[in-house]
Amino acid sequence: MSPGSPHLPDKPPGGSKEDFQVRVRIIEGHQLQGNAIKPVVTVLIGQHRFRTRIRVGNNPYYNEVFCQDFHGTPSQLAAEPIRIQVLDSRATRANAVIGVFQLDVGTVYRAPGHSLSWKWLSLQHPGHPDTVSRGYLRVSLAVLRAGEKMMDQEEPPEDKDVEANLLRPPPCTATLQLRVYRAEDLPQEPARRCLPTVGGKRGFVAAAVRVSFAGRTLCTRVMPPDANPVWNEVFFFPLRLPPICEEIQLAILSGFHRSKVLATATLHLSQISSAGAELEDGTPGFLPCFGPSFLPFYGPRPDSARTPNTVAYRGRVLLELSTHMGTPSRCQQDTIAPEDIARVQGQFPRHRFGLCGIFYSATMVPPGPELLRFELSLGNYGDRGDVTCKPSPSVTPYGCPLFDGNRYHYLPWYGDKPVVAVTSSWEDTSHRWDALNLLRALCRRLRRNVVELRRARGDTVGDIGRRLLRQLAQDCG
Repeated sequence: MSPGSPHLPDKPPGGSKEDFQVRVRIIEGHQLQGNAIKPVVTVLIGQHRFRTRIRVGNNPYYNEVFCQDFHGTPSQLAAEPIRIQVLDSRATRANAVIGVFQLDVGTVYRAPGHSLSWKWLSLQHPGHPDTVSRGYLRVSLAVLRAGEKMMDQEEPPEDKDVEANLLRPPPCTATLQLRVYRAEDLPQEPARRCLPTVGGKRGFVAAAVRVSFAGRTLCTRVMPPDANPVWNEVFFFPLRLPPICEEIQLAILSGFHRSKVLATATLHLSQISSAGAELEDGTPGFLPCFGPSFLPFYGPRPDSARTPNTVAYRGRVLLELSTHMGTPSRCQQDTIAPEDIARVQGQFPRHRFGLCGIFYSATMVPPGPELLRFELSLGNYGDRGDVTCKPSPSVTPYGCPLFDGNRYHYLPWYGDKPVVAVTSSWEDTSHRWDALNLLRALCRRLRRNVVELRRARGDTVGDIGRRLLRQLAQDCG
């Protein structure tokens, strides 16, 4: 039995706001993977997290009930997620996940009696959802309106017939398309690792982009050494809705054998999509999408052996992510169509921008004897260690830390505050931030006006209210 595609449910009627209660009963586990495990179950209902007691063995028995109240319309309730995760409490955090199962409240609400009783969940690893099941978890799920009583469900015969009452993860119903166009500002490396430049000391590296999502890893072809390599390749990843995997991990690999990770970045699906649950009046959400836009990558500096744990900007990649409904095809990788390349390239005219910074104080700095200074950089602009951009007054003067007489050290700037400035050139995306800035300014003024109206007394309330309504109409006009 499959719960279908929870992300795009046939939502219950909108209606007015009501009080609901979502109940999740964790009954028992069966054939959980692992040796000498101590499993614990975490349950996420909406934004509220619960956990069971820790048990021992591969077939633990819990029989614990978790309840969460909601106030909203049925359509809003239907989009709330239910995420059940089984962890091994003895394992390290990175290896603790045994399996997960995710659905939304709408799947339970549409079931007969608004409940799914004594069902087995097929657990999947979040990073490898297409692999075999990692065990089973028996649960009962129910959605109750205010005043309703939970019907006592009789336990089915003890025959351990998992298949007859099995809830499997929904099949892949969508495809993530990730277009990788080109990179900019890739760093230079020592010449022994790449082709030497005319100067003979440092040069650019051969580079490729690796993308990992839901257990599948794809990689572009390796481009010759260049600061701005061009790939123009597209990757296809099958996607279950709602997604079990949260992160798309990207890495820039250096060398013709792609043996070294130069820099990494991560796209979080929760930040580039919405289920619509937080929106009023049943407003639908949107599927994962991103760009076309540059994504910055960060990695260790070449001199990180001398200064450990130092992470710096190491370039950026022009990406575009879109989601398409329908059964995924078998194609995993292809070349971007020429018309798509032309469409994206014309969207990035460059403009010059200036950034100024004033440093007022520096406290709790490391003690000497080394002199300290601060640097303000934007990408490679202002970075004194980079030779591809023109120098700029982006660093403060050196200063010797002084003891404050108590516990800490500070830089003695006193009345002379350092000023730094960086001039940079970027693509003009003002069409994005202008609208956002206008909305934020409107919200700030609306909040101030609401506070002013609430504080008004007597005969002035009507006049103030009419004036504030005129301001709101002007702002929205």
